[in-house]
Amino acid sequence: MPASATPAIALQNGQAATFGIPGANFSTSYYIDVPLGAAQLKLELDNQGSGNVDLLLRYGTPFAEKTSNEAASPDAQLFLDYAHYWGLSRSGDESILVQKSSRIPLRPGRWYIAVLNFAPTTQNLSLKASLNGSVPVAGINFSFPDNSGCNSAPWFDLTAAAPIDGNPGTTLGEQRRNALARAGELLAQQLQSPMPISVHACWKALGGSQSEGARIAAAGPSTFIVDTEDFVVPWLPDKYSWYAVTEAVRLSGTPQCGTFGNDCNEPDIEATFNSDLDPPVNIINVPFYYGFTGASKPARSIDFITTTMHELTHGMGFVSLINVDPDDGVVGARGSSEGGESYDDAFSRQLVAVDTQARSYQPFLGPATSDAQRASAAVSNDSVRWAGMEAVMSALNQRRDQPMPDNFPLIFAPCERAAAGDPCKTRPGSTLSHTVQAGDLMNAFDDGSSNRSLGLALPMLHALGWATTDATPPSYAIPATGNWYDRTRGGHGIDFQLYQRSATEGDLYFVIFYTFENDGLPEYYLGLGRLIDGKFIGAKQSDGIALMRLRYNATTRRTELDRSSAGNLFIDFNQAAQSPSCRSADRSGAGALALMRWSIRGENGSWCIEPAVLPAEHTTPDFSGHWYGGNASDQGWGMELLSIRGAAGQAQLVAVLYYPDQQGRSRWAVTRLADVDLANTQELTLYEVSGYCRLCQPPAAPNATRAVGTIKFRLTRPTRTEPADGANRVSIAITQPGVANFRRDDVPLTLLSAPPGD
Repeated sequence: MPASATPAIALQNGQAATFGIPGANFSTSYYIDVPLGAAQLKLELDNQGSGNVDLLLRYGTPFAEKTSNEAASPDAQLFLDYAHYWGLSRSGDESILVQKSSRIPLRPGRWYIAVLNFAPTTQNLSLKASLNGSVPVAGINFSFPDNSGCNSAPWFDLTAAAPIDGNPGTTLGEQRRNALARAGELLAQQLQSPMPISVHACWKALGGSQSEGARIAAAGPSTFIVDTEDFVVPWLPDKYSWYAVTEAVRLSGTPQCGTFGNDCNEPDIEATFNSDLDPPVNIINVPFYYGFTGASKPARSIDFITTTMHELTHGMGFVSLINVDPDDGVVGARGSSEGGESYDDAFSRQLVAVDTQARSYQPFLGPATSDAQRASAAVSNDSVRWAGMEAVMSALNQRRDQPMPDNFPLIFAPCERAAAGDPCKTRPGSTLSHTVQAGDLMNAFDDGSSNRSLGLALPMLHALGWATTDATPPSYAIPATGNWYDRTRGGHGIDFQLYQRSATEGDLYFVIFYTFENDGLPEYYLGLGRLIDGKFIGAKQSDGIALMRLRYNATTRRTELDRSSAGNLFIDFNQAAQSPSCRSADRSGAGALALMRWSIRGENGSWCIEPAVLPAEHTTPDFSGHWYGGNASDQGWGMELLSIRGAAGQAQLVAVLYYPDQQGRSRWAVTRLADVDLANTQELTLYEVSGYCRLCQPPAAPNATRAVGTIKFRLTRPTRTEPADGANRVSIAITQPGVANFRRDDVPLTLLSAPPGD
């Protein structure tokens, strides 16, 4: 997308600004300054045309108007990578709500706005920002579709009915609609959500029997969303965790279609009621009671409002995605995506597995808890507990005064068996999505009461994204520079280095991805990008390339882009331990974890990487960083150094040399860790590693190595000057007949990366 204006136009509270955006273009001209005391920001975009236009919002620093690589125009993905909130519906009308309770909370300061026009023609727009001193409560909206899977006729049943306990309806259908609306009102009043929630309400003949009972109703979120390296969702509290669409709508401040970019007619919750319960079928002789108060509820009846509130609460995200049905796969397994990746879910992340004998507990989704252990806990009667502290400490928790972990509220985990000696079985559809405490709205069993309060479920829902208290602004990871690697992909890794700090644009880093070609020969790629909210975003050139392989021209001693082999790179340093890639192996002992997504020549992968050495282990002075000749007429080579303090305090050094072979291809070689005198090292042997391709199965045996040359350093102080000041020098000799003949004799070195400590 071509660039428009820089942020220069301040929106005034409640006053619309009108402007046009040319086709396939964007505007970052507008911002809103939020004063102290504002409780809510409402941003509205109205398109006078019919084209698809999106709205994005970011706090504190502006959107990028160009990339850090050749100053290319940003694409739509870069705007999403920067955004804190967005509205992405297929229409041109978008809205965003931000409160103090939002994940990225409303706070005083400047909020930057980007508007993207995906239409080929100019779109004329109206943009308005409104600041409110309070947060209005939105409702729950019901619709009654009529299709093969949903019968709406019972909502409009004309059978005469007498008004009952506050329900003024005079037909059965009217009473049903009134009771449904009343349940929605009660739930909305208690949730205090600023975002409306939409519900498709249906009836269906679900059957039942006098002996076995009947399924009364069912409701759940229409879909779920997860924040991954492929689709970063900044306003979800936990990465790599499923959230119900209702939680997503609440947290995003925009409707479902603005969150996902899907059809605006899609519901947030789908609810179904058993039409066989009421007369004339009356299949279990326990019909629904539609009164508002329960004052004259018959003993043999089911309170419709209580049932509806219970089921809609499931739809609000009160549901575990841990599998409890052996017909659906491994019992105890996490919920999976269509691609087969398994993720935590927001509800189950609040649970713990309690050992009642040892009086100990561990996170239900923690790395030490296996699928089998979760499966066992799911039929334990009393092992699965809720550990979210607001609910634990709530006066509504009947176990609050007991010692930990006995004070954790119980989650329904039945032991279903025909005989005492039989193994326990789960109860699909109920396990892990209900409480046990008597009188709870979310108790697994209907006790016949007319419950109108969320009770303990309310502080539980607060832990899932429904909290109304002021939120703490999120903190983002600041990664260590240096060598990072995936312990399951031996031989591959990255040299991740800071180049330049910027408080407004984001710190600029460069990356060298050292890896292997399909034939196992070493190769490397270079990338440049900024760290935004703990994410390294590879900066793309105008052709979309962000990860480059270079060819060396021996005649000019300069490098050229090899367009036959290029790609992209993205690294997320936030909450990586929860990702499937990081959970795929034992990562114990890692100083930090990050999720690296790469793509090269149409191939792609997601790797869990960790720093090889943390800064605390470096020498003083620290010579770690990326070094090069500092000579504009001698390009195409450089090296990563790691200067490490040994166990006895001695200096140790590892060098990874990047150099061209005789065909101009990018290659690398590495030294082994050695004790050195940094001021005048011995000749260190350079080894070439014979590896395996990026998507190949790692071999059981270690990678083969062979000596290809030597390298020797004289390091006095970590300097960064161009041309190099001569304080540091290197001698390199690589000889591989017919392959490489690379020499540099006592030439100056200087840091390309920022000096350690900057």
